[in-house]
Amino acid sequence: AVRGSSSSGFYVEDLSVVQCRNVRDLQYVVSKGLENRHSRHHLLNQHSSRSHAMFSVYLDAADADGVNARYGRISLLDLAGSENVRTSQSSGSGLKEAGSINRSLFALGQVIKTLSDGRRATSHVPYRDSNLTKLLADSLGGDAHTLM
Repeated sequence: AVRGSSSSGFYVEDLSVVQCRNVRDLQYVVSKGLENRHSRHHLLNQHSSRSHAMFSVYLDAADADGVNARYGRISLLDLAGSENVRTSQSSGSGLKEAGSINRSLFALGQVIKTLSDGRRATSHVPYRDSNLTKLLADSLGGDAHTLM
C-alpha cells in the first residue's frame, strides 16, 4: 500500500531496500524484482505486463577524504501499456487491472501536461490522482530531471 508522511513524502509500505556494492548485486536485485512482476495473456498479447515496475537506485559518493559527499536517486520505470479493453476482450480481474492501468497512465499524462505548461506556477499539479504519480512526484517536479 502507498502511504504518505510529512517527513518522507509518499512511500510503499513494507518495501525492501537492498544495499548493493557492485553491478552484479544490482543485476541480481533487478532480476528478483522482475520475477515478481505480474503478467497475463489476452487476445492481443501473450505476455502482457499487468503492473508498473519502479526501481530506484540511491547513490552515495564521496571523495577519499569524505569531504565532497554527493547523494542522488535514479528512478527507472517500466510502465504497463494502456489497453483497449474492447479489442483485447479482457474480462473479470483482467478488466479491473486494465482499468487501473489506464487510469494511472491517464493521471501521469495529466501531471506531465501540467508540468510542461508554461503557466505551471499558477496551476495545480494533480500528483495525488494516482498511486503512480504520488510515488513519482519528486522525480517529476522540483529540481528533478526526467528523461522519457
